[in-house]
Amino acid sequence: MIDAWRWSAVTGILAGLGAFVLLFVPILAWQSRRFGRVRGVRTLAAGAAAIYGVTIIAYTLLPLPDPGWCATHGSKEHYFTPLHSIGEIRRAVDGLSTREALRSFAVLQVAMNVVLFLPWGAFVRRLFGRRLLVAGLSGMIVSILIEASQGTGLWGIYDCAYRVADIDDVITNSLGAFLGAVAAPLVLWWLPTTDADVAQRREPRPVTRGRRLAGMTIDAFAFFGLWSAISLLLIVVDRYELGQPVTTRAAWVDQTLPGIVAFVGVVVLPLSFGSGASLGQRAMWLCPDPPLPRRRRLLRSLTGFGGFAAIQVSAATPGLPRWLEWTANGVSWAFLGAAMVALATDPSGRGMSFRVCRCGLADSRAAAEP
Repeated sequence: MIDAWRWSAVTGILAGLGAFVLLFVPILAWQSRRFGRVRGVRTLAAGAAAIYGVTIIAYTLLPLPDPGWCATHGSKEHYFTPLHSIGEIRRAVDGLSTREALRSFAVLQVAMNVVLFLPWGAFVRRLFGRRLLVAGLSGMIVSILIEASQGTGLWGIYDCAYRVADIDDVITNSLGAFLGAVAAPLVLWWLPTTDADVAQRREPRPVTRGRRLAGMTIDAFAFFGLWSAISLLLIVVDRYELGQPVTTRAAWVDQTLPGIVAFVGVVVLPLSFGSGASLGQRAMWLCPDPPLPRRRRLLRSLTGFGGFAAIQVSAATPGLPRWLEWTANGVSWAFLGAAMVALATDPSGRGMSFRVCRCGLADSRAAAEP
């Protein structure tokens, strides 16, 4: 049993670190819009929460069995009688010393189910700013979903249940979530309170290069993330649902079309609404100052991330000579590098695109004031 717990812990930590890397940019955007600014200590806490969330999956649903597992093992028994574990513990520790009883499998299993959800309640209450009751109930709901997943063979993916669904696990997990929520102010005392930051959320803050860089990073994440997601979806449909081979037409559909959609969604549409700021700039509460007419908005975008994205999509056109494709990719990354250098050397944080269109950059909360 100890080896199984150790495997789940190592798997959860390693996979959780990968999840934190993938979620790093969305975490920045969430912090900025939710609390009005980004704090390093809250980012670290969000990373710990990501690792913890993946660890829960590793402990409760992994490892997955082989496809033929159900043919030789059959369905596992389920336990729907509340508090049946009390009788099992009583029988398991009968005749044992106190030390032996505390180290028995029956006691450790119940204790670990409580401990596993202590961080859940603490994170939900302190990191996300939810009240004690909400933090505890959310842990109960997650535990119910986990037990339902175990009892249904991951909702029908497997022909049988490869884990035991137990109502007592829901009870102990929920207890752990409530206890974690109660202890959150003591355990996570080093986290800033959400109420104070939310109250100051609309207070303008200085425009810095860090905020500009975070905005550019969010734009890049949104552009490549949307492009990749649409491409993968279309590839799955083409290959596994329609059975289409890899052709030039498929390359247009699976590569170029998703890139165009991503360009329109991440670059073109934000230019058409409000201040014309990009998605990343809006996430970091930034906007052009003074407001720009549409032509100058386009100029600002094409001399910044929009130009990089446009060249990237053009380089993905099927049938281009390899040398032209490499040249276009090289030009796009050189263009982005020049924009980064211009930003790093500009104390005002405007960077290349805002200098070209001869406009400033302001905190949108200050610009909205009369």
